[in-house]
Amino acid sequence: MGHITEELQKVKEELLLRGYSPRTAKSYIYIIQKFLFHIQKSSLCLEEKDVRAYLLHLIEKGYGRESIRLTRAALQFYCTNLLRNSPTS
Repeated sequence: MGHITEELQKVKEELLLRGYSPRTAKSYIYIIQKFLFHIQKSSLCLEEKDVRAYLLHLIEKGYGRESIRLTRAALQFYCTNLLRNSPTS
């Protein structure tokens, strides 16, 4: 849990530095937290297949198109700006 808390703090700081709105920042942090709890592994081991599997999981659970779009955008931000790779491209 400590690792996830640290990751989320980094996300929050990066969002603030980049000028994201408070509402977008709150949404992204929530989405990334759900994702990190779902994958149950270190973000250092994150692969494209993890993001794809998570998005498919949400689709199968009946999440709407806009929720999926927002989730993809949040994970793209996380992977590109904090992990310095882009498994969602």
